[in-house]
Amino acid sequence: IANKFFEYIHAGIPFVATDAPENNLVYSKYKVCKLVSPKHSIKEIASAINELANEDRMKYKQDLNAAANDYNWDKQEILILNMIN
Repeated sequence: IANKFFEYIHAGIPFVATDAPENNLVYSKYKVCKLVSPKHSIKEIASAINELANEDRMKYKQDLNAAANDYNWDKQEILILNMIN
């Protein structure tokens, strides 16, 4: 996953991300963010940020914790080593 996804997940912070293929793979399993169109407008980004600001962050807590357990360095290291070997 992208570094920022990894960092926000491990910090336990829901965030706004572009609806890119790799981001969507994580989002389809764990609702840890708000996705915006790759051709997003400033209004779409602002709307997603405002939605996050007005929501109870606890609704993301379970998915953030589960994603952090799934996407951690121990597991990512194995994937990276398998790619280069």
